[in-house]
Amino acid sequence: MEAAIARLAPQGFSEESIREAVNEILQAFGDDAEMGWRAVTDENYKMVVGMLEYKKMKDEKKKKAEDGGGAEEEDAPIEDLGEMPEDPEPSRGFGWNSDDDE
Repeated sequence: MEAAIARLAPQGFSEESIREAVNEILQAFGDDAEMGWRAVTDENYKMVVGMLEYKKMKDEKKKKAEDGGGAEEEDAPIEDLGEMPEDPEPSRGFGWNSDDDE
């Protein structure tokens, strides 16, 4: 745990958030502690960094929504686009095989 904190704290992550992320990863692996720690330490703590960045993004979106930022683009309702068009006929491009081509 201390190695993860030593590696990631200089990148701007708090000790508390690093501990939470590592513990969540370890819990996901349940009884297989060896695999859990391998997942934590692989590729310079890539999984931990990914989790920390994801949580940071979610917190920023939540804060923006609370500050009156409105719905995020992802959260906006999808407009009715009507019926889907039928599949077009395949074009005669690269790789087209036909008896007419000679």
